[in-house]
Order: sequence, then C-alpha cells, then structure tokens
Amino acid sequence: MMDRPWAMNLGSIGMIMAHEMTHALDIQGSLYDFKGDLRNWWSESARKTFTDKSQCFVNQYNSYRFPEQNMTALKAYQKQRSAQFERLPGKMDQFDEEQLFFISFANMWCSNNLPNAVKKTLSSGAHPPESVRVDGSLANFDKFSDAFHCKPGSKMFRQPEERCILW
Repeated sequence: MMDRPWAMNLGSIGMIMAHEMTHALDIQGSLYDFKGDLRNWWSESARKTFTDKSQCFVNQYNSYRFPEQNMTALKAYQKQRSAQFERLPGKMDQFDEEQLFFISFANMWCSNNLPNAVKKTLSSGAHPPESVRVDGSLANFDKFSDAFHCKPGSKMFRQPEERCILW
C-alpha cells in the first residue's frame, strides 16, 4: 500500500480503522468503560440524543450503519495530503486526490453477492449489503457530493436538509 497515493490508503485502510474506532462510541460501545468493563457510561441525555439522531439513518437505510467513520478517515487524509499530488497512470489520471479517496473507499466494498446472500445480510441486521454501505453512506456526505459535483436528481445526491448527521 506504500506505493499508492496517500488518499487511496486512507480511503480504504483508514476507513476500516475509523469504522472500528467508532464502535467505542456507538450503542454497544456505550455499555463498556475505558477498561472494557461492563458499565454504561452514557448519560440518559446522551443516549436519547444518539438514538434520536440515529433514527434518521434507520429511516433512510432501514437499520444500516452510519457514515461517521467516513468523515474520520477523510479528516485524517486532509491533514496528510501532499501539496504536490501524484497522478495515477492511465484512465485514473482524471481523478483528483479527494475523488481517489472515495473511489478507494468504494472499491474496498466491491462484491458480487447472490440474492440469497443479500437477503441473509439484511435479515441479520449486522451490516447492510456492500452496495448500500457505499451508496447509502456517501449520499449523506457533503464532501463526496462536492468532490464528484453531484447534482440534485442524481442517485448519489441527497438534499442537505435530508442528510443524516450523527456527530
């Protein structure tokens, strides 16, 4: 991964790391303290705020996961991005660093699932299918819309007032 642009590394491995870290701040993570002991450390007010904001995502994705890990990875990339962007060869040279960040994120979720596998994934409630993890989360993400110039009416554009924001 060292020979790839930094934006691509953070779009993939950075997102995975951010995703796992945010579990400490979700409903399940709220049940364990910093030592890993079973102890609810959220106030009732914090729990209600989280639950209320999470409902927006439930309404949009029918219990799909949240895009906060995408924001964490993007912020890390933006701190580290180079002043001199190294373009990739071939057809990839048409994309800038921010676009490559999101392309790398989406590429990480490439899959070819049979319909029964998708149904099983949906019924388990653990995570949405890969395509929804990409489209569902990025449509809420204004940095993605800006990077790809998404226009109203396109599949990947959600009006700002319709976007779910957890943090």
